[in-house]
This record gives sequence, C-alpha cells and structure tokens, in this order.
Amino acid sequence: GEFGYRHRREWVVAGPAVNMAARLMSTADPNQVVLDPQAWEAIKEDFYAAALPPVPLKGIARPVPRFFVEK
Repeated sequence: GEFGYRHRREWVVAGPAVNMAARLMSTADPNQVVLDPQAWEAIKEDFYAAALPPVPLKGIARPVPRFFVEK
C-alpha cells in the first residue's frame, strides 16, 4: 500500500507471494529467472522453461518445485 509524506510517496508489497518470490530469487544464478509452478503456469504459453530440483525454503513446509526461463 501507499504511505509517506505528501511530497514523497512510497509503496510496499508484502505477503506470502512476495516472500516466496524473494526466496526463489535468492536461489537463482546470475541472469537467471526462477519461477514457482504457479508463475510458470501463467507464462508457459509464451516462454520456454526447464525444471530445476525442488528447493527447501524458509517458512514453507515442503521443498518448492521451481523452473528457470530459458533464453
């Protein structure tokens, strides 16, 4: 949501999806885009991707399947 002074506004995004994205991003190699299954489903008609091994992430009970977008 929006917060801050009248002349300077900032936006904050929070929640489980943002936490998952940040944790998946930390598993990516340089210049690599890593997706969870839900994100992959949303773009799979337009991009190629390959599966990566599932990875344990903080705060998530089971290892998370992940994909990386191929160039």
